Amino acid sequence: MKQLSILLFLCASLLIPQTATAQEFDLFAAQKVVVAPIRDMNDRKLSDGVKQMIRQGIVDACTSSNAYEVYEINIDDIKRQLSASGQATSFANICKRIGTKADRIIFTNVKLSSSAIGTQDVNIYITSSIYRIDTASEERSHFVTAQPTSQSILSETSDLVKVLLGLKTSSSSQQSRDSYSQSSSYSQTQSRGSYSQSGSYSQTQSSYVKTYRVGDYYNENGKSGVVFVVTPDGQHGKIINLTNLDRMSWNSAVQACNNLGNGWRLPTKGELLAIYKVKSTLDQTLAPVGDTIDVAYWSSTEMSSYYAWFVDMNNGVTHYNSKNDNLYVRAVSAF
Repeated sequence: MKQLSILLFLCASLLIPQTATAQEFDLFAAQKVVVAPIRDMNDRKLSDGVKQMIRQGIVDACTSSNAYEVYEINIDDIKRQLSASGQATSFANICKRIGTKADRIIFTNVKLSSSAIGTQDVNIYITSSIYRIDTASEERSHFVTAQPTSQSILSETSDLVKVLLGLKTSSSSQQSRDSYSQSSSYSQTQSRGSYSQSGSYSQTQSSYVKTYRVGDYYNENGKSGVVFVVTPDGQHGKIINLTNLDRMSWNSAVQACNNLGNGWRLPTKGELLAIYKVKSTLDQTLAPVGDTIDVAYWSSTEMSSYYAWFVDMNNGVTHYNSKNDNLYVRAVSAF
């Protein structure tokens, strides 16, 4: 009888609607960066110890902020898988293989100013580029010069990657080769669109880099939406689609969001809770298109093979439904 009572209690507890927790709002802890193997451009190769220090500097810079974490993946394994299936080992195909498992990938080349470490006045030139996985396009590239000491390599590499992630501004226009495809050069008089909250511009070394705040209207790279979360520098984040995709089953919802292309997908439960947290701000931006966020949305977070979580935007309550039930759908995408 006692065991039956415990079982009934556990079943009942599963039916209690859940509300948001602080941990579920820490969205950028899930922003994953792939660090590709260091590419040695020298005739006389660097030691594994030097390359490991460079990689450690990259990892430290990524994880020093709550905005990013390193996603471990073997690029060489992906290339072998592509070759085995008869596909080209192109960067675009590599990105397709990674899919939504990570957001960005960092490539790094290393070159010495002399033939080998040990030569007088040798310097190490470290060049890194960060690419978006959903579009397979470069966002920014930057390089630094380090001395062949562990302190210099770790410090310079860390600064380099912080510039790539937008966590630090480059101190040298000679070194910086920033090349944002979506915001390469903005004039001070450029139109900010028909929305009152359509992004701001900050001056960096005589150029203007577009930044965003929560609630801003985003219209770049062929997709439009409203920003619901941003990185500390305001240059990256996530958007929701401007309109609902109607009511449908969970499997149809996943497919409908993916069919939008350009990185659109069904949001996680944590992302929907973050949207609920700022929905009054988002509603102000959505008003011109006659939409609001006030229904229950499917999330991509599964409870089991038969059930998935949803979030009610009227009260922030989360629960799970049969995947065969019909609920509203709202797509999200990263930028």
